[in-house]
Amino acid sequence: MKREIQISEDMKILLDAMDNGIIITDADSIVLYVNPAFLKFAGLKEEQIVGKLLRSVRSHSQLHIAMENMEPIYNRRRVEDGDESFSSLIPIIDNGQLLGGLCVVKEVGVLKALMDEMAEIRRKERYYGEAENSNFTRYMFDQVVGKNGGLKELIQTARRISISEGSILITGESGVGKEVLAQSIHNSSNRNEGPFIAVNCSAIPESLWESEFFGYTAGAFTGAKKEGKMGLFELAQGGTLFLDEVGEIPLPLQSKLLRVLEEGRIRKVGSEKEVPIDVRIIAATNKNIRKRVEEGEFRLDLYYRIAVFPVEIPPLRERREDIPEFIYSTLEEYNRTNKKNIRISQAAVEVLQNYDWPGNVRELKNVMEFTCSFQDDDKLIMPEDLPNHIAASSYVIQTDNTLKEMVKQYEKNIVESYIRKMGDSIAAKKEIAQMLGISLATLYNIIKE
Repeated sequence: MKREIQISEDMKILLDAMDNGIIITDADSIVLYVNPAFLKFAGLKEEQIVGKLLRSVRSHSQLHIAMENMEPIYNRRRVEDGDESFSSLIPIIDNGQLLGGLCVVKEVGVLKALMDEMAEIRRKERYYGEAENSNFTRYMFDQVVGKNGGLKELIQTARRISISEGSILITGESGVGKEVLAQSIHNSSNRNEGPFIAVNCSAIPESLWESEFFGYTAGAFTGAKKEGKMGLFELAQGGTLFLDEVGEIPLPLQSKLLRVLEEGRIRKVGSEKEVPIDVRIIAATNKNIRKRVEEGEFRLDLYYRIAVFPVEIPPLRERREDIPEFIYSTLEEYNRTNKKNIRISQAAVEVLQNYDWPGNVRELKNVMEFTCSFQDDDKLIMPEDLPNHIAASSYVIQTDNTLKEMVKQYEKNIVESYIRKMGDSIAAKKEIAQMLGISLATLYNIIKE
């Protein structure tokens, strides 16, 4: 007896809710069911296809081939009128008997939209997660390295302005410690019991800016959390909002930020209600904001609003007296974390003090950690233990020899540094010569000298 497919009402409810298009036929390729997603994709009405031979309505359909061969066909690509789709064609078989066929149509446009929505949700969660996790400060003025040296006057000024409510703009090269200063100001202010929310303005896409800073209500957009979400301003309520890389905020969005700072109110995406905010702004940038204002890339009125108290941190090369303190504090932290007792020679400290540090404090800390990681416990760091580019440059800075002698000594320092790191075997020397772009004979001549 010929068996037929039975589609229950519960099954129809389930299939009707699916985003993929669904077609079910009997063993003779007569359409028994189609879901709304397929009708929308195909531009058909239910009565135009249900009860009809599938090939008479969809001449390109190959479901009958899968049914005849009793073998499924997966991800068959089709482009029709510019619409791209992939179909899986599956014969429905029970105990070797063909009962019908199932066609699952995945429209590429729908899949792409879904992927975009999911990517946007992940970005939102990442940014909010970073913001919520950034409510942690560890630095106080007493912990700032250089408070008794090159930064003494700057720290005294920062202490005074910390008790005010005016916005602060911290400028300085990358790696000078702008967030360290921002945290110290917050912890010394009357808002020290409130949150400190740090956000990198350059990391937020322009399309997400409003929802990130102002938050959104339930159902404000596709993919939004059903309960809505607080924005950065609300998260920082009663505390400090640290806008790092503030110079990277797109020009069209600067007016929105200016309005909030002037009115002290925000409006969530999807809401008609304005919410008052009580937040102090500390902004930071490594850009020349005044130059960006002149070039029309940054609003002058916003600049004046965020730079009530401008503070500039000088680069490390302009306060070399602070370098030894950074070295010893970083070394102490490394030893404590790794349970070691590595020390550093005065000669090595002098080499580090004479280096220009284009990456500032961040580069110095990285160099110290890199150097320490190659040392045994209780080792004394010597100039030759420092990274090649720092150890080799030190001689040129300190010597009074002729140019020819300096170049020769520079070559010797580099080769000695490579040999210490890679060994003096023949294989190592061949590799060193190749890395330095010289012949093996030239390398041996340098070694001989």
